[in-house]
Amino acid sequence: MGLDIARRHQGECTAHQRNAGRPPSLLDGIAEEEAMLRARLADLQTERPVLEAFYRALTQSQRSLLEQQSGPEGPPQQR
Repeated sequence: MGLDIARRHQGECTAHQRNAGRPPSLLDGIAEEEAMLRARLADLQTERPVLEAFYRALTQSQRSLLEQQSGPEGPPQQR
């Protein structure tokens, strides 16, 4: 799962490096934001089945402990 995500992001990094010599336009910025959001959605769609299987395998006490650590809105955001 992680390797697939890394390979997908490798192409995005290469494209970004090609355009590094010129300042981005407003439309470039919007397109980059959209690409980033699409990539994150694809990552979530890849990660979710694995996380759901893991979560279902936990006991209720393990789930409670996990919920306390991550909070009601899910795990902490990665930056």
